[in-house]
Amino acid sequence: FQKNLVESGLTLGSSFGYYTQRHTGPITVNAQIPPDRLDKAIPAILQEIEKMTDPDYFTEEQLASAKTILAIQDLFDREQLSSFAHTISFWWATAGTDYYVNYVKNLKTITHADIKRYLKQYVLGKPYILGAMMNKGVQDSTGFSEEMLRNLATTAVQTEGAK
Repeated sequence: FQKNLVESGLTLGSSFGYYTQRHTGPITVNAQIPPDRLDKAIPAILQEIEKMTDPDYFTEEQLASAKTILAIQDLFDREQLSSFAHTISFWWATAGTDYYVNYVKNLKTITHADIKRYLKQYVLGKPYILGAMMNKGVQDSTGFSEEMLRNLATTAVQTEGAK
């Protein structure tokens, strides 16, 4: 994801994630895209998410590394009491303290198959909202419009659905 979208120069930064919550959790893709690359970047992002279901998209070592990074982040989040109070209250309200307390233990059990199942059940081929923010000067100089954004979203969905 990082290599194909950011290191390639297609986007300046990209992320894909979700919050597990009691009833439903937001799934988000964020990308900082130069205006001249919007037409290529939006379909590429959607295609990149679909590629995540490929067994060779990431290695076991990369999955283990991602789990370690999240576990370390969890430890850092607990270091400051003021920060920890916000974290624990957030998880208590959204998913329950049991979820929070068992997060790292459960995180360690995630497999390629779990990720593929999640993507197929909740992300791929599902409706989504596409939004873009840019300052008025850039919008005016590029001629970018809401209609262009709708067309990019429609084209991306058709491209994704064709597979």
